[in-house]
Amino acid sequence: MEKTTKLFFWLKQSLVLLLATMACAHAHPQPFSGSLKSHVTKKNTGVQTLQADFPDSLISYANSVVKEHTTKLTIHSESKMTEEVRKVISILNSGGDSHGYFTNSYDDASKIKKFKGAVYNKENERVIKYRKKDLRDFSLTVFSNSISDMRIVVLQPEYPAYPYTVEVEYKKEYKDLFDIRDWYAMSNKEEAVMKSELIVENQSGIPLRYKPYNMDQVPACRQEKKGMERLTLSVTNLKAIPEEPYSQPLPEMAPHVKLALSQFFYDGYDGRLTS
Repeated sequence: MEKTTKLFFWLKQSLVLLLATMACAHAHPQPFSGSLKSHVTKKNTGVQTLQADFPDSLISYANSVVKEHTTKLTIHSESKMTEEVRKVISILNSGGDSHGYFTNSYDDASKIKKFKGAVYNKENERVIKYRKKDLRDFSLTVFSNSISDMRIVVLQPEYPAYPYTVEVEYKKEYKDLFDIRDWYAMSNKEEAVMKSELIVENQSGIPLRYKPYNMDQVPACRQEKKGMERLTLSVTNLKAIPEEPYSQPLPEMAPHVKLALSQFFYDGYDGRLTS
């Protein structure tokens, strides 16, 4: 049963990723244009400099390096959750350009409330700035034969000189919590990770179910106060997984955590996972 459920979620995520790739193919990259001088605005102290070399042991097979990826989930109730994400990724060569793309799906039960992004050159100067209005919005119905209210937003930042760094932050709200998105420590093959962190603040008073895969670490879970629990997990220095013919898909190899509430709300109905 567990393998069947895992396969179902992997197929669902793969479908969304495939449709996102098709959406990217219909959109055009939003690259740097004009002179460098006119685009450089300021240095960002929140993004580490690229002058320091990455360890060879870490970036073997890597086209990109995730320097920081923090996901914070705040579960307010069985029918409301807030997701806050910050990701900083350095693109080492053209093979990693797509690793810096931002894609995210939404529907009637979820909404992206805030978004901002930026591109930094190798001197750590901000050369491009993005806001929510820069996201390209597509209906997933365009890329499939089925009718769905699901949509996808796409941003394709690029820069002509390597390495460069892409920084993205967004906030998303959910109304249905039947399917809390799995957390993955890495998003792509041929992508190294310096630090990836998960934080879950469960304020609902409903027990949180979780299970880690492909890792030795166990998420730390503690009761902050009555009716609230906090789950944390930090993974560091993950080597890039090479892309090889007939190799396993990333969800079967990457460290990840499955999350679910014991009680949830979906499309107007209450449900439980205790039976």
